[in-house]
Amino acid sequence: MGDRVRQFVLTAAAVLALAAPAAWAAQPTSFKVAHNAYGQPDLEGEWSNNSMTRLERPAGVSKLVLSEAEARAIKPPDILPKNDSVGTGDTEGLDDFNLDWARLGGEIRSSWLIDPADGRLPYNAAGQARMRTPPQPSENPENRSIVERCLYMPQAGPPMLNGVYNNNFRFLQTRDTVAIFQEANHEARLIRIVGKDAPREHTPAAASRWMGDAVGWYEGDTLVVETVNVTPSQSDRRSSTVRVIMSPKAKVTERFTRISAGQIKYEFAVDDAAMFSQVWKGELPFTATTEAMFEYACHEGNYGLEGILAGAREEEKRAAQASK
Repeated sequence: MGDRVRQFVLTAAAVLALAAPAAWAAQPTSFKVAHNAYGQPDLEGEWSNNSMTRLERPAGVSKLVLSEAEARAIKPPDILPKNDSVGTGDTEGLDDFNLDWARLGGEIRSSWLIDPADGRLPYNAAGQARMRTPPQPSENPENRSIVERCLYMPQAGPPMLNGVYNNNFRFLQTRDTVAIFQEANHEARLIRIVGKDAPREHTPAAASRWMGDAVGWYEGDTLVVETVNVTPSQSDRRSSTVRVIMSPKAKVTERFTRISAGQIKYEFAVDDAAMFSQVWKGELPFTATTEAMFEYACHEGNYGLEGILAGAREEEKRAAQASK
């Protein structure tokens, strides 16, 4: 990672750590959900899922819900690998910025995964083989990952997970659409709203979409979203914070429920028999924030991809010279 990129990442992490709610107080036992002009549960506002909790449970941690003492005793996961390969003395990782474990309804969570119970992704043989696939070659930018190419961050989903930075969201509801604007990559996810008992009519698989084709409906005070037909180029979602590979046949079901004035409970289930041995499920909090969204300028500062390709050209040049 270049010095300017590293400085941006660390600065953003520090600001977001300060932007997160100062205290994750226990939620009230009863909460009456407000409704908008369309009679829908009101989910609008600015939200953040910023924390050091990640999709999978840290090694050696068996419990989903931690006590205060247990949480303090666990070494935070390195959400950005420490690196001093050039001998600069720079070994700082984002976990040094005192990000807190996520708290959902007052419970400290060690992972987003709740099923399987061990907090690990249940890859089947095919999924494990895909995870062992070596890095792509560097002949062209198209060979590199969508993360390296500034096309994807884990926040985009589905499911919508947190990244190393830019974990803010804006929710907007109309009668027929829910729009979720994401700080990372300035993604705008549009969810078509249908009646609870209406047919779930999705676009054909051949017309796959970025972030998939999402259809939503309301069940009481919960927004339920079913997403299928995610574009194949978005199947490999491995990044520094999440290692997920999902097939184009995956179906993701999400549930958004306002559990207090300051928190939405976000639940998700991933059904993908091509990659996993079972349906896996998780839940995380979206917490209200008053902080403004950052400008996202990944392409403008993407020295990493330039360096990867330049390094590959240099290796080719040296190999050609050696062959002579």
